[in-house]
Amino acid sequence: MARRINIILSPDKTNALLKALLAAKGVMSVQASRASSIKPPGDALSIEVLNRNLPDLMRLLDEHGLTGGPDAHISSSVPVSVISRDFNHEVVRDSSEAAWEEMEATLVSESSPTPNVLGLMAIAGFITAAGISTGTLHLVLAAMVIAPGFEPFIRITLGIVARSGAWRRGLRSVALGYAALLAGAFLGAITIGVKGATLLSGGEYYIGAGRLVSYWTTPSFSSLIISAAASAAGAILIASHRSILTAGVMIGLALIPTAALVSMGVVAGDWVTAWKALIRWAIEAALVVSVSMPVFLWKRFHVHRRKMAV
Repeated sequence: MARRINIILSPDKTNALLKALLAAKGVMSVQASRASSIKPPGDALSIEVLNRNLPDLMRLLDEHGLTGGPDAHISSSVPVSVISRDFNHEVVRDSSEAAWEEMEATLVSESSPTPNVLGLMAIAGFITAAGISTGTLHLVLAAMVIAPGFEPFIRITLGIVARSGAWRRGLRSVALGYAALLAGAFLGAITIGVKGATLLSGGEYYIGAGRLVSYWTTPSFSSLIISAAASAAGAILIASHRSILTAGVMIGLALIPTAALVSMGVVAGDWVTAWKALIRWAIEAALVVSVSMPVFLWKRFHVHRRKMAV
């Protein structure tokens, strides 16, 4: 889908940029308002560009010193529809590609350790503990959809490949997000009663038994292949601006149940299960980073050919 790029820039750069935009491929419309911006002060441009040519436009803005300096303000949006006499044929056959900065903005909204995100991670941990301890698979699946546990790892990879500080922000999101999930699972394990009759619920559940626990604590070739495929799919979804579908990626991965099983094992005094779950979680995390890396490297060298501006 086409993109609308709004730019506020210093008046001394406007004429040169307008000349370049009029010659740029895929630029469908350009609107300019001289000295119309109050904050920041300057000229305002509104550009509509085909999605397939968005990387070209971003490189053009790089060349004019607008993405890395203090003299410009740039935002992007997606029009609901575009009807253009000269570009209708291209619009209906356009590609789906996000700029580096759009990917980072998506990951900011879905993985930064805000109270909302940390609350979701903690609740997901609680629900996962309840689901595993009672053998209720749909509760575990619900928690895997609720928890934004995939995006922080993708943020690490994105930052490394796009040469930005996103990888540091991703590491912080992983640490705080999964700490919240472990705490939620710990509370859930005690509340539901996973150790036996001595706990509050009085139920006798044993987390070391059952096919679910065995699957999530015992890496197998097939399970790792599935996790690798899900990781690649997640990277492609983020790169193509379709993050709403990453809920399916989380179901394919085992990040949430394995992390919850660490806390559950500690509560139950089953250190073997806790250790095996921790190893499986580390393998899943490594798969997400390592498998998404080639996806973003391909995008960097064959599509974007630039580093991230933020």
